[in-house]
Amino acid sequence: MRWTDLTGEKDGGSVVEARIGDYPVCIGLDVHKRYSYVAVVDETGEIVKEKRIENTKESLQKFASKYKGAKAVIEATSNYRFIYDILEKYMEVKLAHPYKTRAIAEARIKNDRLDAKMLAHLLRANLIAESYVPPKEVRELRDLTRLRKSLIEDRNRLKNRVHAILSRNGIFDYPNPFTKKGREHLENLDIPEIDRELLNANLSIIDRINEEIKKIDRIIQEKAKQDNDAILLTTI
Repeated sequence: MRWTDLTGEKDGGSVVEARIGDYPVCIGLDVHKRYSYVAVVDETGEIVKEKRIENTKESLQKFASKYKGAKAVIEATSNYRFIYDILEKYMEVKLAHPYKTRAIAEARIKNDRLDAKMLAHLLRANLIAESYVPPKEVRELRDLTRLRKSLIEDRNRLKNRVHAILSRNGIFDYPNPFTKKGREHLENLDIPEIDRELLNANLSIIDRINEEIKKIDRIIQEKAKQDNDAILLTTI
């Protein structure tokens, strides 16, 4: 069975019919950093198209619009989100769990084209173990909360360095060094010049991190006004 575009010409026209009869074609994409290998199978399981496309917005949109209405599957890689968000505007896209999807993990030969074919065939056979894809807004909120958590961890490490500097200078009784009163106390300490530089550097970075955390908190609160769980994250 040959593919035809909507004008009746062979594959290569501007728009390709995404169904053969009533069965949507299945497309497997093996995603790499800069490009993806693509395999398209028809309702009989025959590979009707194989190609490599660049992972750019223009290339992905051109490809997806050509196969509008098709079913597609990609693996949950580190850069899947950019590709998924483009494809889902044109196709029914599934995100394959890289470890649970049958046959992929068992494949003994690692070949890009083979992986794309395998994904397409598994999709056709309804054997894709899907990974949950949260809405874009939820993903953005998660990114913000992860960054906030990372900044807090960095700040805690810096605070421990401040305490260590004071400790090695025999200073154990002092007000909280991260308050206004504590900072004034630190300025009057008689400590070696190098430790003074280290102390000031750590405190300066802590101040910068505090500002970034405040910015993130404002964004999270704006985005999560209706999500109490998200707001609770800002209290950590």
